[in-house]
Amino acid sequence: TEENIVFCCWLFNDRKSAVDIKMAKIIIEKKKEWLAIIKNNPIKINSVAPEEDKYFRKTMREKDPIKYNKIKDLFNGMRRRNKKWYKAKNKRYNPELLSFSGFVSFIDEYIKIFGMNCFYTGESIEFKTGSQKKKNRNAISIDRIDSDKGYTPDNMVVCSNGFNTDKKGILIQDCHIIIKKEIERKFNFSQGRRIHYSRGGIVGR
Repeated sequence: TEENIVFCCWLFNDRKSAVDIKMAKIIIEKKKEWLAIIKNNPIKINSVAPEEDKYFRKTMREKDPIKYNKIKDLFNGMRRRNKKWYKAKNKRYNPELLSFSGFVSFIDEYIKIFGMNCFYTGESIEFKTGSQKKKNRNAISIDRIDSDKGYTPDNMVVCSNGFNTDKKGILIQDCHIIIKKEIERKFNFSQGRRIHYSRGGIVGR
């Protein structure tokens, strides 16, 4: 609708994805909550020795193949992205990325604290992925709470695939912009004007 449309640059719109005012507020508040949690009670990571990794994987796969396959996919995705950042000399690259067993330990510790629930919404999540055509929005996912940083235990949270997909690569500062500009947009629309998200300039109509 006319009152719900604003003009913005492609880059901001791509990062913003499906994030609305409600999501932006959740992301900001949850980042504060997470930083307070890990400051007082850091997540304990227990990793097996490199030579024991193969046996660790084999045991886990036999015990719970659904959980194993999903965590393996998340772990491999994290490694691929970290490798890409390394090649691009991106500041998000983490030279001390968690091992597979360390990654499993991180998820298990999270579940002990929060249960099988999305950190952002509190909704139930599961290890079942869904089909290629229809992704399971309740499937477990790993999100970097601050998209401007890499995969470190203090910057990772467990959430639903649906929320992570909608959140995409939005930055914390983007969330502040969305909230600020929404207030300005409502005022400017009431005055017969439109506003540009990134620059804050009046577009007009």
